[in-house]
Amino acid sequence: MRKGSKYYEEDYDDGYDDEEEEEDEEEWYAEETAAQPPAPPQQTRVAKTAPSALGKGLTQAPGAGKAEGAKTAQAAALRSAPQPLVPGPAGPFRFDTPSPDDAAREAAARGGARKKPPGGQPPPPAPGPAAKDGTEEVSEALRSKLRLGGAPTEDQATQLPPAPRRALSAYEPSAEVARACAATVAEESAAGAKPRLHLVVLGHVDAGKSTLMGRFLVELGLVPQRVVHKTQREAAAAGKGSFAWAWMLDERPEERARGVTVEVAMTRFETSQRQVTLLDAPGHRDFVPAMIAGAAQADAALLVVDCSVGGFEAGFAPPSGPGSIGGQTREHAQLARSLGISQLAVVGTKLDAISGDPEEQAARFAAVRGSLEPFLKSCGFASRAVQWLPASGVTGDNLRGRGDGTGLGAWWRGGTLEDAIDAFRPGSGGESERERALRLPLRLVVHEAAAAGSKGAAQLGGKLEAGALLPGSRVLVMPSGQAATVRTLGAEGAGGVAAGGSSPAALLAGSGAALTLAGLDDPGSVGPGSIVCDPAWPVPAASAFRARVLVLQVPGPILPGQQVSVYCHAAKESGTLRRLQQDGPSPRPARFLVSGQRALVEVALARPLALETAADLPALGRVVLRDGGRTLAVGLIIELL
Repeated sequence: MRKGSKYYEEDYDDGYDDEEEEEDEEEWYAEETAAQPPAPPQQTRVAKTAPSALGKGLTQAPGAGKAEGAKTAQAAALRSAPQPLVPGPAGPFRFDTPSPDDAAREAAARGGARKKPPGGQPPPPAPGPAAKDGTEEVSEALRSKLRLGGAPTEDQATQLPPAPRRALSAYEPSAEVARACAATVAEESAAGAKPRLHLVVLGHVDAGKSTLMGRFLVELGLVPQRVVHKTQREAAAAGKGSFAWAWMLDERPEERARGVTVEVAMTRFETSQRQVTLLDAPGHRDFVPAMIAGAAQADAALLVVDCSVGGFEAGFAPPSGPGSIGGQTREHAQLARSLGISQLAVVGTKLDAISGDPEEQAARFAAVRGSLEPFLKSCGFASRAVQWLPASGVTGDNLRGRGDGTGLGAWWRGGTLEDAIDAFRPGSGGESERERALRLPLRLVVHEAAAAGSKGAAQLGGKLEAGALLPGSRVLVMPSGQAATVRTLGAEGAGGVAAGGSSPAALLAGSGAALTLAGLDDPGSVGPGSIVCDPAWPVPAASAFRARVLVLQVPGPILPGQQVSVYCHAAKESGTLRRLQQDGPSPRPARFLVSGQRALVEVALARPLALETAADLPALGRVVLRDGGRTLAVGLIIELL
């Protein structure tokens, strides 16, 4: 330790030859400043230097042969010259001028930082407008070329604004698509095909949904008697004889062991008036995401309600505290309406468990209706669009026939479950499938995906929300942006990803589809939530959106920056509430949102999703925000950001 116990530069040995380092520094500064004109002197807080004179000496060094003594003197002068930490005018900083950080960021955005010189010294001043080697003239010529329409550089391409997106209302189908749609409609009309209906079954856990629909499938003759007897024996051997009808739909070992539906069970059947794709959604609160995926496909819903004493109250109970979720009858009804379902049939079950007295059963059914009807109206269901009926999956009462005057038939004079299904309007808003197919470009929401046998291929199952799909057509899969070709195409069967029968001329909007895509670069990136679309009319891949939402019953305020789970059609992604506003004629910023409040929210997504605004295509513009196993808000996307 010397000179006041401080280390100095000459005390440090870095293992390299100091003379070689000095030569490297001198050569670098000589090369950098050779073609640079003198810069105007600047005033600093420290003593002034003569950068112009120093620069002039360095530029003349190469012409002088770079003598060893001259180089050493120049390097020593450079090291001894004081360097300002923040160049600029003397005096206090004025806040009406850019800060040093702003200036650095602006310089980096214009072209990035220059090469760092050896030794850590700041680089010499930038070259002037008239460099001797002509590089500035060349750069100016290139810039002129770009202004006249030349190809942009990579940096310039990233700064170009995105091309404006065409409105979906401007879409016109090609002649090939129009002919295929007309051929499909004519073929189905000649064969007497019935209108298609996607029907989801909702309700609180243990309300009897799977039992009701399992027995209904047996009554329709869709389950062979040998399968019925085998299932009844297996249920009795497992000590769950009362679950035999539910096991017609709950086929997974996990579902049979737990006695609850875990995933959406899909099957198809026909009534006297409809071709129905049945979606049996789980009722347990842990599987609400699966229920959302099923309800997002549906045109109508059956809301199964347990009418037994205590059963209805448990399913319809509101959240009672911060840790309470409430009954799923309430949440399922709210979610169904927010996901676009406007037609509903409320089916009361387990009335036979109350009493054998018809008057008591009728009184209990009326009491349940009196409590539930105002709530459904508050959710947005019109009274004329809601049907009410009792039914029993255990006894089979009021499923198809009206009975012989016993059981429910002793007091109920209304329609059956089959009548309620036939009364549902297929499609969206009464619009025919052909009109939906020709009015908008192709939009197929993928709900299931599986690997195909060949490389670059995938088997997909989903629903056509708009447009028409033809075998052999070129498509685009979003948000991955992969182009592919439709190798095989068929109507979606009970297995979800299995197509049956011959390939149709086209599948129209409203149909379930099972297809095989070929030519994918990364088949593994295609899954539930992907959208198969027309390459000329792609679905936007949005990383953020703005939505108009209704806050449901939440235990505490919703705050900016809060993490949420975002559900839209079959897609799920994590997101962050970036901005909150009070909804109204003139939206105002909101510090928080509370239960029952209508608001505008901006949501930033962790990964882009294929979305549309609700004004363009409602099926792809409805959103649900959840957190901690609770639904926070539901609403419509009004802008993609």
